[in-house]
Amino acid sequence: MLTAVPSPDIPLPWPALTVFAGALLALAWYDIRERRLPNILTYPFLVLGLAWVAYAAPTRLIAHALSAVVGLLGLYLLGHLFERRRGYPGLGFGDVKLVSAIGAWLGPSVLAPTLLIASLAALLWAPLQAYRNGQKGSKIRIPLGTFLALAAIGIVFFAQD
Repeated sequence: MLTAVPSPDIPLPWPALTVFAGALLALAWYDIRERRLPNILTYPFLVLGLAWVAYAAPTRLIAHALSAVVGLLGLYLLGHLFERRRGYPGLGFGDVKLVSAIGAWLGPSVLAPTLLIASLAALLWAPLQAYRNGQKGSKIRIPLGTFLALAAIGIVFFAQD
């Protein structure tokens, strides 16, 4: 059955949803203000996601851990290729770690749609930000972590029954 919003592999009850959304909102706020995602927030978020899966659905732990690894390696490779091609970094490692943590929490079925929604939102936001700041050219700094966090929260809330 096709649905408009992909569902996380493991439903998040309200206590887990509160931790998930609260951590992502904190990360989004920090990324907007500082243009970086600190390890002190991203690593515990990743560990909490894997711990949640181990508790709620131990049989899905390997899939979620692999989702975290694929998210980490995929975005790291993308960022590395961009930097080699353009000569400057286009993706911060905090964003890479955040994608990994989101993959750990939500699983493989939601990782790609989260990336797609966040990327499209960031691409729509960039020209508006450039116009507002009077910037020209393609070196606009986008807080991708903010868009990743909001996309993941949106997907989880829209998928709730």
